[in-house]
Amino acid sequence: MDASTLQSFCGGVCDVEQMWSIKRAPFGTREKKRHSMLLDAAGNVPAPLTSFERRLAEKTANDGMKRAMEALSDKQALPLEEKIALSLELIHDWYKAWNGKVSVSYSGGKDSSVLLWLVRQVYPHVPAVFGHTGLEYPEVVRLVLDTPNHVILRPSMRFSEVIRRYGWPLASKKIARGVNIVRHPTDRNQNITRLYLEGINRYGIPVHGYKIAQQWRFLFDAPFEVSDKCCAVMKKDPMAAYERSSGNRPFVGTMASDSKQRQRTYLQHGCNAYDMKRPRSAPLSFWTEQDVLHCIQKYGIRIPSVYGEIVRTQDGFFSTAGVSRTGCLFCCFGLSLDGQQGASNRFELLAESHPKLHQFVMDRLGLREVLLWCRENAPARLTKTFRCGGELFDNDTGDDVMQRATSKESKRKYWPEQHLKAWFVVVVDGNKIGVIQDGMGFSREKNRLSGLKGIELLPATDTDLVRFSAKTKLSSRIVSVMRKRAAITFPDNPTV
Repeated sequence: MDASTLQSFCGGVCDVEQMWSIKRAPFGTREKKRHSMLLDAAGNVPAPLTSFERRLAEKTANDGMKRAMEALSDKQALPLEEKIALSLELIHDWYKAWNGKVSVSYSGGKDSSVLLWLVRQVYPHVPAVFGHTGLEYPEVVRLVLDTPNHVILRPSMRFSEVIRRYGWPLASKKIARGVNIVRHPTDRNQNITRLYLEGINRYGIPVHGYKIAQQWRFLFDAPFEVSDKCCAVMKKDPMAAYERSSGNRPFVGTMASDSKQRQRTYLQHGCNAYDMKRPRSAPLSFWTEQDVLHCIQKYGIRIPSVYGEIVRTQDGFFSTAGVSRTGCLFCCFGLSLDGQQGASNRFELLAESHPKLHQFVMDRLGLREVLLWCRENAPARLTKTFRCGGELFDNDTGDDVMQRATSKESKRKYWPEQHLKAWFVVVVDGNKIGVIQDGMGFSREKNRLSGLKGIELLPATDTDLVRFSAKTKLSSRIVSVMRKRAAITFPDNPTV
């Protein structure tokens, strides 16, 4: 493990040597004087290291992280049968440590299905706890309901309320959290704001892994909110409440190979994390996705039908014939990793497999406007990331595409002809950017648009309606143009 990798594991605190020097120094007169010479982003003396930061610094400085990383690599290279034996041993230790007061965090996906199968090999009566967010594939819910001894938890608010109150989950948890903090600066978050903007911690030391990449900074100007709080509200909070009320300590199906954050958690705490604020066991931590798929195929473990069959390629790798993941259907975290090498992304697949759910999230919840705004404002290398799925075309040219868009079939499917006269297309500097509908309050919005330089309103054709996915709301792109061209204050996406 090189120095930069070790530094990224330090959680945005300090580089290894400087963290360790702060840890070793006694906080006496000389230490206070040294700290008084160092000010944070707010001009205050930075807070001393927390106990977690001190333990992490000590472990890193003593090569503990490096040794843990080497041990992880050795375990990940073990054959499947040895991994199963190690996981069963960890499950036994965790069960005995808590006198049987344990449960399995069961999402219904392939990883947690393997975990539940392992736990019930030795302890068949351990409950399977399912956080029902309402964002799962129907096939996942059916499998959970057919699983013996399951417990269903529900969040305190619906997804529509979460995105309305906090914002959309875009890019990744870290980026979404950073964007939200940068967009809402306060006197109390100046240090964390600087961390995400410049990659500099409260001690004024550059750190790796926190500075928001330039390619995602267009989200700073988004006409909608971006946040990472969805997962906490929909999943973590209900699960934490269950743990408090039941006293059960969970098994979770996370793996170190899932992400850098989960790898860091494993390196710091191991599989059975007795010392965490919320103790939990992750007996699959040293497994890989290939191990999970191999185990499912070899032992016939039940998984949702939406995955399709487990197939093995000519080069020996396992894969699913259907979807590769069954997390929250409407989540946009990791969307940039979908559709690589020309494959369909999760929303394009959703449009094919579950068109009603796709239409709900795109048109009822408004995700189509969010993705279209991102596609129009993101750097060129990210534009294909935000494909909505279910669209008749993804560009502005092509006679064959236009022919499909204006066909009688598409007109009948999307927009009844009797409504065509009620829509207008907005033209800015000769370019069509969206549509608005005639109706209550339309005159007010029409006057606002018509009074702005370079903007015209023309009767919309059926092609315009299909192209811009017309709804009875101003599109986010039109709202953005209006804001830029005139000092007008009005709510986001007002109905007209």
